Amino acid sequence: MMPLLPLKGPSSAVAAMSRRREPPRGTTSTERAEGLAEQYPSAVLAGRRSVRHFSGRAVPVEELARVLATAHAAQHRQWPAADHGDPGLALVVAAHQVDELSSALQLWRPETAAFDSCGTPKWLWRMPAWYAAAPALILICGSIGRTDGISYSQLLVQAGALGHEIWLAARSRGLECSVYGQAVHELSDVLTPGSRHLFTVALGYAVEG
Repeated sequence: MMPLLPLKGPSSAVAAMSRRREPPRGTTSTERAEGLAEQYPSAVLAGRRSVRHFSGRAVPVEELARVLATAHAAQHRQWPAADHGDPGLALVVAAHQVDELSSALQLWRPETAAFDSCGTPKWLWRMPAWYAAAPALILICGSIGRTDGISYSQLLVQAGALGHEIWLAARSRGLECSVYGQAVHELSDVLTPGSRHLFTVALGYAVEG
């Protein structure tokens, strides 16, 4: 799988990619998916930075759930399934230090805002070395086979746009993030058949000072 961004690629690339995203062929200009940056305070936007070193402070599960819910809602407003197809984007959290969540892969259920454990594969403990030693690594997954008329490149753009919304929603709640395009192919074993890991957001509290 070709990564969406190089492992060490700058986070600003995600924002630029979101601004350049194109709707499916045939969509009129008035139907283009607009960014939702205006919903965030200017300080959230102005202070965007890639944070790769996180404190040992655990993230409350309520805060994590609110961030994911905010980003999920923004994604659906930006990319309505009726116009853009539904690639079945799913959020799996590698929870390393999340209060009230066991250290495991946790599938976030948008309909209930709850987390379901997907087990503890051996590679789970190697993920901080692959990405960042963050309390939570949010794995954005999706499937091109879920819908007709969506290209693989558009699937990647939608996954990256969702990652950008997670980043903004996290900043609005005092959390910080960094983003990665390197995929964990082994994750396919615990996902819906046909789904793949596409994009990763490391999330936690930044080291101060």
